[in-house]
Amino acid sequence: MPYVDVQGETIWMQDSGGDNPAVIFCHGFFLDGSMFDAQVASLSDRYRCITWDERGFGRSSATKSFTYWDSAVDAIAILDHLSIARAVFVGMSKGGYIALRAAIGSPDRVAALALIGSESGVLSKRKKLDFLIG
Repeated sequence: MPYVDVQGETIWMQDSGGDNPAVIFCHGFFLDGSMFDAQVASLSDRYRCITWDERGFGRSSATKSFTYWDSAVDAIAILDHLSIARAVFVGMSKGGYIALRAAIGSPDRVAALALIGSESGVLSKRKKLDFLIG
C-alpha cells in the first residue's frame, strides 16, 4: 500500500524495494515526490529509493497545522513502515529542512544528509523555519 497513516494524516510514498542501502528523498515547496523520478531511475539499481509527498502536497493530506518537525516524524514513520533502520536523507529546499530535522531528532536513523538548495545555519528572526499550513 503506498499510503502510511502518521499523526492523523495520510502520507503517500513510493518504494523501489530491495535490500540495498536506502535513500529517502524529500521534495521542495509546490512539488511532490515525482521531482526525484530521474534520480530514482538512475539510482534504483544500487539503492532502495523512497519518495513521498510531504504533508499538504501531492497525494498526502494536511488537515491541521504542522511544522517541519512533524514532517520529519512522517519521514521516520515511512522508514518504520518499510522496516528500514537507516537511510540517507536527500532534501531539496524545504525538503532539506525536513531532512535536517530528521537527523537532529533521530540521528540513529539518518546515515547521511544531502541538502540541495537548502540551508542548515542559524536564520534571522525575519525568517521562520517551520512551515505552517492550516
